[in-house]
Amino acid sequence: MSVDEPKLGEFWKKMTLSILFRHLPEALREIGGPKVADIVTRRAAREIAAEFKELLVERDVEDALSLIYRLYGLKSEEYSVEKSDDYVKVKIFKCPFRELVEKNGSGCEISRGLKRGLLEEVLGKEVYLSEAQGRYPLFLRTAHMLSGDPYCEFTLFF
Repeated sequence: MSVDEPKLGEFWKKMTLSILFRHLPEALREIGGPKVADIVTRRAAREIAAEFKELLVERDVEDALSLIYRLYGLKSEEYSVEKSDDYVKVKIFKCPFRELVEKNGSGCEISRGLKRGLLEEVLGKEVYLSEAQGRYPLFLRTAHMLSGDPYCEFTLFF
């Protein structure tokens, strides 16, 4: 049987992204609320990042965030990373998952969990999501395309 390998690869990629960024987050929300998707992907990201530590050796937060967006298939002009002494800010100008998350945005929690888990592995400590906790490092979504912003923005405060 002859198989069009590039077509098969595209099929696999679309199916995997659909499961990961549309169907899984929706199911997790139904089962346990919006935090469940973040928890599951955060754990997975930490586990895989620990296994592939050589990819993260001598990387700082800026490099780790850039690595995530390269893994998502974004070109360097489709996102930016800004760094200061107090924060690292990432702007995403082209969401690689927009068509998958447009309906309800639940896939955004998967993406946040992946970023959070990788950042925790790079930093060697927990990354918090709520200002109310008063703890740092703090990782917040500060702009969101699905809310009408021209880009998505995540800021890691130290």
